[in-house]
Amino acid sequence: MSKERLTGKQQAFAEHYVATLNGTKAAELAMYSGSRATLAAIAYENLRKPHIVAEINRQFKKRTRMTDDEIVMRLEAMASANLGDFYQPGSDRQVDMEKFKEMGHLVQSFKQNQYGASITLHNPLKALELLGKTKAMFVERQILELLGGMEIVDDEAPEGEDTPAASSPGEA
Repeated sequence: MSKERLTGKQQAFAEHYVATLNGTKAAELAMYSGSRATLAAIAYENLRKPHIVAEINRQFKKRTRMTDDEIVMRLEAMASANLGDFYQPGSDRQVDMEKFKEMGHLVQSFKQNQYGASITLHNPLKALELLGKTKAMFVERQILELLGGMEIVDDEAPEGEDTPAASSPGEA
């Protein structure tokens, strides 16, 4: 099975798609010509060609340096970050620069003026939400809502225990 080679425009499309995540924009930057609708159609076609999609995936892998575990660890750190860790003990808004360098990825913004420093951390609730999604914590509730009152029976319950499955319809 021979690999289909990318043309120069297809290669440029893949690179620009990874950078912009916008097919129409990627087609334009890759020097395809036409109206916006034509560029959108070209992008649609390119994103269905296996050899172009393979190149896009290769480019994404090359750009993504963090593993799934590293992403989860970062989210956990964001969810539990403490603003006090960034200030020098006993000082009034003086930043501990060593801590700041070490844990700067937890900081969303940093401002300094004559009164001291102001640090804003990333949103811990958003980090918790994303962590919950990585662990599928919200899936069961959605499944139960979809089931709409169906009775769920634990078929691994010890024998003799009165479970809904063990009782006959007239015994409830």
